[in-house]
Amino acid sequence: MVETCIPSKVDKDLTIRPHLRSSIFPNVPPFINFLNSQQKYEKFVRLEIPWNLWTACHNPLLIRCMVRAGFQAKQISEVSYEHMTGAIWDAIDSKTRFFMLCKLTNSPAQAAFLLSEASKSKDLLDMNYEVKINRLPGVLSICRKDELAKKHKIFKNKFGPEEFNFVPETYSIPSEREEALQRIVDSQIPDIPNIREDRQIKQKNLWIVKPCIRSGGDGIHLIDNIFDMPNVDEDVKNVDQAIVQEYIANPLLINGHKFDMRLYVLITSVDPLMIYIYKDGLARFATEPYNTDSLTIKNNCIHLTNSKVNKDNTDSYGDNEDLFSGFLWTLSMLKAYFKQEDIDWDCIWPKIEDVVRKTILLGYETMKDECHSLKSSYNCYKLLGFDIMLDENLKPWVLEVNTDPWLFADPVDADLKSAMIAEMFNIVGFHIPQDVAYKKKAHVLCVDTTAYVLCR
Repeated sequence: MVETCIPSKVDKDLTIRPHLRSSIFPNVPPFINFLNSQQKYEKFVRLEIPWNLWTACHNPLLIRCMVRAGFQAKQISEVSYEHMTGAIWDAIDSKTRFFMLCKLTNSPAQAAFLLSEASKSKDLLDMNYEVKINRLPGVLSICRKDELAKKHKIFKNKFGPEEFNFVPETYSIPSEREEALQRIVDSQIPDIPNIREDRQIKQKNLWIVKPCIRSGGDGIHLIDNIFDMPNVDEDVKNVDQAIVQEYIANPLLINGHKFDMRLYVLITSVDPLMIYIYKDGLARFATEPYNTDSLTIKNNCIHLTNSKVNKDNTDSYGDNEDLFSGFLWTLSMLKAYFKQEDIDWDCIWPKIEDVVRKTILLGYETMKDECHSLKSSYNCYKLLGFDIMLDENLKPWVLEVNTDPWLFADPVDADLKSAMIAEMFNIVGFHIPQDVAYKKKAHVLCVDTTAYVLCR
């Protein structure tokens, strides 16, 4: 495994960039240089490379980066990726995919079959050698909350808690419902028949309920007794729908508020495993002061840090004149705050790298098995969003791994995300498709028809 941390700052001497960069290998087409918002090309070439989309892209950062690089948005008009070249941006949910497949096939039954195939990444097995997609087979093994917890438990039992103890204790519902009920009962505070009657009692038996596949804080809430255990859809058989997870009740606080970190992790290859961690990211804050009083556990603005949950409650926290306020910081701001408070970030970061690396190892065998049938190692890459929280002892906990992290920008993170998106595409490495190379041969370095076979 090779792991590289991407520089998060833009070198001012590199604001003027060539549009193309040569490969270090012979008979390999040139790569396209992608630019962030602070850079420009020394000479622009109108490449007209297909940017295949299921639905229109509305993210200004993605649009600007791709269009400036010479890509043209193109509506996907086939159910197979076999004849596509250039780039495919595939980040649609299952409902949208089913609708689009119905539209293309005029057959709900066929659309349902193709949707099932896509859920198993089988739609990626017949991809053209000259196309690259932002998906990776097997990655859901760590992005589903129940699967992540189960794999962590296996590794913890095999290698010990000294190496694998960074995912909180978790039970899947409904398959582990009885175990969860017993665990919660065993953890009840004794000799307090009605804990909710006393506002001052701090909860010691807190658990957090999370749907397995939803995001943005949707459906997440805290419980403190067995009577609030989540219900499940009885019509859904043999599939866990939620998790009940031990709540980390001693988080590191800043200005009295709970926070977590969103890190961007890029996987470009599975065999060999190649992982890139972006060194900047986000610190996301709950917008109300942290406490575990018994009557406040239903207030998600105290306990959840998701921007979607807190965005309408920001008036309660934030001062434009104070650098260290507000509900959204960059990691650069967080590091500056830690330095001010004599907290050593250089001791924290290696621990974060370690849990990121080990989290991906949890799903490695699944990813390796499912990627084995891909035609080309060129085809797939995946950007993941890791949500990591520090407790009061500065120990990092992996809360979840997001399969499609939010790339729309807020004023705080516009420059960060612009640079990260461009760097991601540059690391992934997009070749000029062969048909484009023939059309633009005056501007490219190689049009050898065997070049793409050599790059497999």
